[in-house]
Order: sequence, then structure tokens, then C-alpha cells
Amino acid sequence: MVKKILFTGYYGFNNFGDDLFGLACVNGLKKIGGDYVPVILSPPVGGVDAEFLVPKALSSLYKKQGAIGSILRTLFMVYGCLRYGDVVLSGGSVISSGGSSRIRRIQYFFTKLGFCRLSAIGISVGPFTSEKDRSDAKRFINSLSYLTVRDEASVKECNSMGVTAEAHLYNDLAGCAPLPIKNELEVNKKILGVSICRYESIVGGDAVKEHLRNMSIFCGISDFAVKHNFGVSILILNSNEVVGDIGISKKLSDYLSGNGVSVEVLDYVNPAESLKHISACDIFFSVRLHGAISAYLLDVPFLLVEYHEKCKDFLDYIGFDKKNRILAGIADESHVNKCLEAISQGGGEFSVDPLHYINISSKIFSKSLWSG
Repeated sequence: MVKKILFTGYYGFNNFGDDLFGLACVNGLKKIGGDYVPVILSPPVGGVDAEFLVPKALSSLYKKQGAIGSILRTLFMVYGCLRYGDVVLSGGSVISSGGSSRIRRIQYFFTKLGFCRLSAIGISVGPFTSEKDRSDAKRFINSLSYLTVRDEASVKECNSMGVTAEAHLYNDLAGCAPLPIKNELEVNKKILGVSICRYESIVGGDAVKEHLRNMSIFCGISDFAVKHNFGVSILILNSNEVVGDIGISKKLSDYLSGNGVSVEVLDYVNPAESLKHISACDIFFSVRLHGAISAYLLDVPFLLVEYHEKCKDFLDYIGFDKKNRILAGIADESHVNKCLEAISQGGGEFSVDPLHYINISSKIFSKSLWSG
């Protein structure tokens, strides 16, 4: 008998990292075999072969900021919990202090009433800004049938909270995504891929630190590209008009062009296309976490700016070379240049092999877990 499983997350908002989770869920479920059909709680996302709960005609309303979008997203979540027996929170920082507490209460309510079985895979737990948030999170986690987390920090958080549900450390859900075959590049055409964002400006953080960091990145990338005759491909990994990367990517493009660097800007289309673009790079420099994780999985030498604790957690977990790390407060273009030089010459070593990481991620999808 066909069994439909509803995967829910921040999908369909033109963000590579989140859309990648949907792609990974479809691939992970496909690999275990059986009559399982993935359903994604979002409007259709290109390149993801699944059923989508939100009709394409409602896509723009579903994505809206403010009351209309919020109400519509809540209604579809309620509908999903009532219609499907298995609801899976899939990927991202979904159990923490923040804006999803209302949705978590709804999900908890329907689970307790027996309308659905709730699981969470490839997520982060924490941080929490109040004891009430921690208490609510503990209650929610204890209602889960199955939990996998993407980093050791989340395991420690669960242990400190004293949750009864076991937190399986099976890596980031991106490790389950289907990877493209690495492209054969043109002879003598060297490509430095770049993903940049403006995190502090969006969350109300230290915008001065962000500006100084981005200027050091601009200058360091330009110096490296000119010296070694690299072309630069700027990948927009979030094309949301409010919180996306379009503006800062255009500024970087203008800066590099002004310094004689051959540059192209690649708009975000869908997660599969972005993976292909990353695979075509000789080096990938990312400020976005899943740009770097994808490069790592694709065996593309990479650098990741530690603008957020989750970036540090990932680099610590894979044992990335300490001397070639770029911290959030970087304001020195020479360090950016030095790190690019190092990884272009085989530096930037790490201790966890990507294939081992992928094998651990594949444990997220075990047939027995979806047959209950």
C-alpha cells in the first residue's frame, strides 16, 4: 500500500539551503525503496520530483511577509497534519527560540490528539533565550517519534535539557541530496565560486562588522583572482527580495569587474541547478553554510566564513584546518587572500572524508522508521 509522508520546512522561499532539504528528503526516501511517496509542504520547487501540498497558483501569497502569508502557511500546516499520518520536520534550525513557536504548538497539539506521528530529521536544537523556550522545546521534542540532529552542539543541548527522546547524530540532511557528476572544465579556465550574504543587516546585528568583513572579502577575492587569472562565478543562493543575496552579489560583481576580473552572476533557479554550478568550480568561497557543505560533499576545495555558530560547528565537526579558518570578525583582506592561496595549493584539509559524512547522513532514512 502506498504511504505518503509529509516533509515540512522553510521550503519554496527561493533559498538554496532550505530547498536542498526537500531534494534530500525525496532522494533519501527513494533510496530505501518501498511504496513511499514524498509530499512537500510548500509551493512547487524546480528540480524536486515530489508532490507539493501548496498549489502553484497560491505560491506568491504563501511566501508573503505579514498576516496573509502567515495565516496561509498555518492553514496548510493544519491541513497537512490532518491529512497525513506521518509529518516530518526536515532540516534547518527548527527547534530554538524564534518565530516558529506557534507552528510548533499546533504540531504538538495534533500529535497529542493522535492525528499524526511527528518526527524531526537533520535539525538543530537551540539556542534558547529563555527557560520557557527551553521547557516548551523539551516538551515538543519528547513528543517526537524519531529525531536526528545535524551537529554535536544539538546533542549536547538535548542532553542538558534532559529530553527522553534519543537525538541521533546523523549529520546535515544535505548529505542525502543527489550529487551531480563533476563537470569537465575548459582547459586553462579556472573558476572561483563565491556565495555572499548580509546576515547581520537582516537580523539586526552588528552591521559595521558585516561591512568590514565584506570589504575584506571583496578585496581578498579580487587580489587572488587577478594574481592567478581566475574567473569568478557569484552564486546567488537566496534570491528572496527582502533577505536575499541579490544586492550584495551585484556590489561584489561591480567591484570585481572594476578591477578587471572576469565575473558572472548566476541567479538562483533551484537546488539541483545550484549544485551543478558549485560542482563546476575549482574553489568555492562561501558565506552561506550550505554553499560550503555542498562544495565539501562535491569534493570542491572550499572556505566557509564563520558568520554564525552553525558554521563553526560544521567546520569543527569535519576537522577543518584551523589556520585557514575565516572568522566572523575578519577585517583583513590579506588573511582572505592567504586562505584562498592555501586551498588553491591543496591546503584547507579536514579529517572527515565526505563519503563517510554521506554514509552517516544516509542513516537518517531507515525503512523501519517509516513503516510504523
